[in-house]
Parts: sequence; structure tokens; C-alpha cells
Amino acid sequence: MKRFFIISGSMVKEGRAKCLFQAFIFVALLSVMFLISPYSEMSSLAAQTTSTSTGTSNTSNLIQSSVVSGATKTSETAQTTQTGTSSYPEVTEQAKIAMAAADYLVTPGDIYSLSYMRLSQVETLRLIVEGDGTVNLGFFGRVSASGMTFREFKAFVEKKVEAGYPQSFPSLLILSTGSFNIRVQGQVQATSVVTAWGLTRLSEALNGILQPYSSVRDVRIISSNGKEASYDLFKAEREGDIREDPYIRPGDSIEVKSAGRVVRLEGEVRRPGTY
Repeated sequence: MKRFFIISGSMVKEGRAKCLFQAFIFVALLSVMFLISPYSEMSSLAAQTTSTSTGTSNTSNLIQSSVVSGATKTSETAQTTQTGTSSYPEVTEQAKIAMAAADYLVTPGDIYSLSYMRLSQVETLRLIVEGDGTVNLGFFGRVSASGMTFREFKAFVEKKVEAGYPQSFPSLLILSTGSFNIRVQGQVQATSVVTAWGLTRLSEALNGILQPYSSVRDVRIISSNGKEASYDLFKAEREGDIREDPYIRPGDSIEVKSAGRVVRLEGEVRRPGTY
């Protein structure tokens, strides 16, 4: 009986030890799990952060790409706009003055731009005034502009185009003005050739080349057809008579006469000076 109790006690001790060992193993496993779990969560969080960062970076890159793309398109649009603007015919300063002047005569060498609508498209022709004063309008034929002011010629051409293409809204502009040479001789510093254009007046052609005994009261213009006319530049200056200071035309030549007598007035007079 005693031996039985000893054996039973031993078994109880062994059972307790086994239970203790199992409990230790269980506690150890729990500890390991608790230790690993934070690292796992941290890894997951890091992965999520990395993913979020990558997504943010990709989004940022996408936004930057969109911005750059938009800027590029804007730049291309601006370039297109500039190209469209630059395609508009450029007008010289003299051409602007000529179009503003009611008495500008069509001059050989003038270059015009004729624009009109045809089949929903804008057609543009570049025209030049030839030496004989004629202009080739292409499909509309050759016309003469001799003796016409630009405004008269503009109305004539636009009416002609409108008759051929109704509702075409034609427009004639001067792009650049022609220039020509005239011969100046007589009582001047030296016989010379002066360059002029459609709005050059007689007094401008003689500026700086007259001598002390040059007569500004008898200046003659000989036109290309041999017609001669005398002008009084003194009267034009003092009285503002613009008829005595006409425009120079292609083919003209100028002859300055010599003054028969020169008088100088000084003192208490209304208009002192040399006459």
C-alpha cells in the first residue's frame, strides 16, 4: 500500500511537471507571438507607407507631367497664335502714312495686299504697281491706276472683286510704297539725283542743296511728258499756299533758277530776312 502511494505521488509530480512544461511552452509561444506582431505591423505599416509614398510620388509625377504637358500645349498654342499673327501682312511706316493721306497717288513700285473670301477661305494676292502704272489683278485682269489716288484705286478694285464674288468682303492694303529718282539741276550745289516717294514735296527734294543765289521764287518742274510749270516756294512757306509746293512724281526733273537780285532786310520790320 505504501508503495502504491509513492508511485501515485510520483505520477502526480510528473503530471505537474508536464503541465508546468506545457504552460511554459505556451507562455513562450505567446511571448514570441507578441514580439513578432509589432514588427509585422510595423512592416505592414512601412509597406503601406512606402506604397502611399510611391503613389504620392507617382501622382506628383503625373501632376508635373500634366503641368508640363499643359505648358507645352500652351506654348504650342502661343506659337500658333504668334504664327497666325505674323502671317498678317506687315505694313511699313510709309505705307501707313500713305493710306492715311487722302491725296496719295498710286506710285510705281507700290506693293499692295488684296484679301477676299472665296469658298469659305481667305484668298490673298500680292500686287505690284508696274512702271507704266498698271496692276495685274490675276483672275480679275490687268487694270490701269495712273493718275488715281490710292483711295480711288482701293474703291475701284474692291468693287471689282465684289462683283465677281458677292459677299467676299474684299480689302486692299498698301504693304510698302514705291520710290523713284529725280534729277535736280540749275542754281544748286551740284547737279544731282534725289530719291523721292509718293509724298515727297518740291521743298523736301531741294532741302540742303540750294545756294545763296538760288531763287526759291522760280523753281521749275519738267514732267516726263515735257510739260513745264514754275512754283514759288517763298509764297508756299510764307503764306502756306500748298499749291506752290507740289508732290514730285516719277519722271519729273527740277530746275532751280538764279535770283536776279538779293535784298536783306533788318531792323524794325515785320519780317526781316533775305529776299
